[in-house]
Amino acid sequence: MPLTVLERILQARHHDPFSFLGLHTERNAHVLRVLRPHAETVTLLLPGGEQPLTRVAADGLFAWRG
Repeated sequence: MPLTVLERILQARHHDPFSFLGLHTERNAHVLRVLRPHAETVTLLLPGGEQPLTRVAADGLFAWRG
């Protein structure tokens, strides 16, 4: 079974992890993905206030869509 993008990043086998992590535009929306393995929460500070990121994987992947 092929490894997922996240599995390859966690194993340091992904040739370009920032093609997945960081801020990207997908389907006319901004998507921010961060990998913080030991964090319980991650918050994005925007001019309009704080926005919590959602944990999308137990390995510490958090995402925000806006």
